[in-house]
Amino acid sequence: MVFALSLLLSCALGVVGQGAAGGAGDKSGLRPDGQPRTAVPTRAVGGAAVLTHTLPGVDAVIEQAIDEKQIPGAVLIVGHDGQVIYRKAYGLRALEPRHEPMTLDTVFDLASLTKVIATTTAVMQLVERGEVRLNDPVAKYLPEFAQNSKDDITVRQLLTHYSGLEPDLDLKTSWEGKETAYRMAFAETPQQAPGSGFVYSDINFIVLGALVERVSGETLDAYTERHIFLPLKMMRTRFVPPTAGRAGWIEKIAPTQYDENEHNHAAGDLDQKSSLDIAHLINAEDATVALAVTRALPQIARAIDQVAAGLRQGGRLIYVGAGTSGRIAALDAVECPPTFNTNPRSVQFIIAGGAKALASASEISEDDAQAGREEMSRRKPTKHDVVLGIASSGRTPFTVAAIERARQRGAHTIALTCNPNSPLERAAHFAIVTQVGPEVLAGSSRMKAGTAHKMVLNMISTAAMTRLGYVYGNLMVNVAPKNEKLLQRAIGILEQATGASHESATKALKASGNRTPVAVVMLAAGVSPAEATSALKKSKGHVRQAIASAK
Repeated sequence: MVFALSLLLSCALGVVGQGAAGGAGDKSGLRPDGQPRTAVPTRAVGGAAVLTHTLPGVDAVIEQAIDEKQIPGAVLIVGHDGQVIYRKAYGLRALEPRHEPMTLDTVFDLASLTKVIATTTAVMQLVERGEVRLNDPVAKYLPEFAQNSKDDITVRQLLTHYSGLEPDLDLKTSWEGKETAYRMAFAETPQQAPGSGFVYSDINFIVLGALVERVSGETLDAYTERHIFLPLKMMRTRFVPPTAGRAGWIEKIAPTQYDENEHNHAAGDLDQKSSLDIAHLINAEDATVALAVTRALPQIARAIDQVAAGLRQGGRLIYVGAGTSGRIAALDAVECPPTFNTNPRSVQFIIAGGAKALASASEISEDDAQAGREEMSRRKPTKHDVVLGIASSGRTPFTVAAIERARQRGAHTIALTCNPNSPLERAAHFAIVTQVGPEVLAGSSRMKAGTAHKMVLNMISTAAMTRLGYVYGNLMVNVAPKNEKLLQRAIGILEQATGASHESATKALKASGNRTPVAVVMLAAGVSPAEATSALKKSKGHVRQAIASAK
């Protein structure tokens, strides 16, 4: 698929400063609250004012984010009174296939900010000139859009994502070009009644781009350059690199997306390597996965807190995925009851194709968006539930649709993917993105992508259960001794957690009715089974809190 709809912006020419200051800037000397402005120390350099000192506070924030692997790099520009007064480049602009330092003239892909900066501005200019009205049906301007029950969708509903259309066009089938995208968008069928709910959709803005072109008589890139970018002196903001000097642009663009089919150069001759060399190569690539997960730790921590809060209020953690992603989700979900003695309803999974897809491939099911919506509707998600969608590409229709439906029903939604700015990320409240780079076996997401996502799910479920108090120290004190091996493990946990002898631990476990957490509280607090049970009920199963209250 080749179809560029996002803007490229270079920070080097002061776009941010000029845009924020409105061109000439406010020369009144007063802040919006009427108080005097605080002067910013500057000096003239090459006709522009620059700060005479650094910004240590801002520098520290950006450098910390780089150190913590939240971002690889950044360009900071500060505007004051219509001029750029401070600019600095930090870190790297590219990590793969090699490190490239961030520079002041780095060109950034604005991705979905294109909707705000370019398309929305263009539409509102046409509204301002009386050429378009917000409450008019889109079909008034684009008659071919009326097909498949879309004749009543308004311009306003496209702008506000209340059209009822899918989040994205079909990204599984290969297609190319703007006109093809327009035809596909016009042929879409709403998945819910227009105006009935919010669904973030790229299709909405593809159609709006077509509307701008039809009404103005200019292509969207030509219109925005003439009516938006040039008047605002945004001289290096455009949809695609120019024909003249294209190479100079390309080399300065900061990459923003991992291509799951990208070639792994180290594995180019994989079929000619020895068994040991193949093992070495896969092992070396796997060693990079932990770093990719490290970069996502702040988002993982946010997910942990949401899951713990939801479970504490009687909600559920519901995983949803297809293929490898669905099987990884199922594995984590089914391991929670034996590990933490949780109710099976607390952590659930939905896999495209149903339970049979666990044992046999059902990859065609991942394209069924309607099935994703229906499966999620059957679970009746609520505001206490957390629904986590997993897709290495971030484009799986089944998973995206399921997350959209869960969000519509009020659940907290999280995307887990290897691609930033994906449809899945846009469908969810926030995303955990593990950019692992190209696979040794090109496109095989069961390798590094699958490893990364298994690591993330391990973290989320284990940490959430720990936050709920189902772990004491680092011991599985909620383990249910349902066989001889687990019985001996429970006795060992009691000995280690409380310092009790083997005999005392065995007696306490028997007296507790083989309930390990009850036995822990009995031994640690010196109370009866009934008192330990009562303390655990008051603490909602939090073992450490139950011990403290029972003493």
